[in-house]
Amino acid sequence: MMKYAEIASFVHGRILALSNSKAALAKLRRGIGKQLGEMPEIMGYVFPDDRTTGSIIDNALYTAITLYALHQQGNDSFMGDVNEKNGEKCYSSFGSAVQKLVTEENEVAIKRRFDKVLTSTDLVELSVHARSIINQLSKAGIPLDYSSFAVDLVRFQNEDTRREVVVKWGKDYYSVNKGEKN
Repeated sequence: MMKYAEIASFVHGRILALSNSKAALAKLRRGIGKQLGEMPEIMGYVFPDDRTTGSIIDNALYTAITLYALHQQGNDSFMGDVNEKNGEKCYSSFGSAVQKLVTEENEVAIKRRFDKVLTSTDLVELSVHARSIINQLSKAGIPLDYSSFAVDLVRFQNEDTRREVVVKWGKDYYSVNKGEKN
């Protein structure tokens, strides 16, 4: 079984490799909200070496990479990873990235969508609800650390660690300095 660092490294490598392929990203976007294997034609983009790692990890990798494909759409800047701030790398977790979308006018709507993601009972439901948020992140040009997001998605599928992921995303959402939305 892959370790969390290996999962993060794998996702980082895959999204870097896919980031400039509009055709591949378009195919991957069609896989959002579908179960792994429902669209065999995109499996090679997610798992280029034809090896799978186990259903929980495979599902997380598939979900993270298909959502990344949506996020990257229409963006010239890389939406998949880190920002530089004051010379240091700044990773945008799911919760903190969502918080950066919030304005006085849309706070209720964003929070409602975020809550639907947090209360999802499985990964397919989560990806359906996350789709609208990822679309908004894309339009706003707000990146997301998909490497850690994939690890969170692995943990989300485990009953023993799901609550930890939800709490982490919630803390990140509420702890972002609201005056610092760059």
